[in-house]
Amino acid sequence: MAKAFFEASFLVCKMALLLVTVSEEKAVIRMKLKNKSKSFLFLLSFALITQFSFSQSGSSGSPFTSLGQARNVTVAGTYYFNISGTTFSTRVDASGYVLVAVDLASVSTGTSVNGNVATGLPQVTSLVTTTDGILNPTILTNFTTTYVDQIKFTSEIGDFNTTNTNSTLITRISNNASLYLGLIDNALNNDWTGTGSSYLQVDGTGTSSTWGTTLNLTVFHPPGRGDGTHWMPGINWVQVTNNMGNKAGDIFYLWVRPIVAVDNTVGAASSTPTVCINTALTNITHTTTGATGIGTPTGLPPGIGAAWASNTITISGTPTASGT
Repeated sequence: MAKAFFEASFLVCKMALLLVTVSEEKAVIRMKLKNKSKSFLFLLSFALITQFSFSQSGSSGSPFTSLGQARNVTVAGTYYFNISGTTFSTRVDASGYVLVAVDLASVSTGTSVNGNVATGLPQVTSLVTTTDGILNPTILTNFTTTYVDQIKFTSEIGDFNTTNTNSTLITRISNNASLYLGLIDNALNNDWTGTGSSYLQVDGTGTSSTWGTTLNLTVFHPPGRGDGTHWMPGINWVQVTNNMGNKAGDIFYLWVRPIVAVDNTVGAASSTPTVCINTALTNITHTTTGATGIGTPTGLPPGIGAAWASNTITISGTPTASGT
């Protein structure tokens, strides 16, 4: 666990030392007060809530507030998100990849209209693996290169487990755009690595898909290549290669890997004031990064408290007594 340390000190009637140690799970403040020949020890403990340390569990009652929190997931399942008011649920695998789309080859996902446009994958706010679907465009706008660093493409029967870190393709997902838009993308295909990547590295011969260029209609389709992958929900193509056709029982999955949230940090103390009992303490502040709050402080001398707001911990009050 990443740690940040900061110190502040002040005297209560001659001498006191305040040492604050902060980790992602817990922060402990120890204040040793000396008054004549006696020493007193005070303890303040509070939880420092951060994105990185599971301030939210991802349950329906405690949804993740950032994509980065999904990277802490070690047990695959359905997780809930509330990102700046955009709410959705989807599957997260045991490595923290977030499911974007799922397509069952045996299920018709759309009816072509005049041999061109179809309904494609249903655009949803709750994505499951038992039926066709894709997260809706509003949700996908959160999947930018600021928050995502990798795409993953897998299949149920194991033909694919391939990844791509190309920023252009990640941006396509956030824009609900196909991962192949024609000849201009031939160079991007080379960035696929892993099982089945060769099927995605073929160069198309056309300019774009005639079946639609949004992600729900065409995920990947190199025009004119029977030996390449064709994932085209608009016409119910879920094909490792066009030459193979749809494989019975196969399911295609599109995932993204969120960027790990930045570890929390705490800056140095703003001051080291000297006070006596019944004298107001000049506020001691510390700037935080990555925190979203603290718990209830306990164990401080009467009159002294700690609070967090707007990325700042503030220690304040008027000590009314020493203690043990």
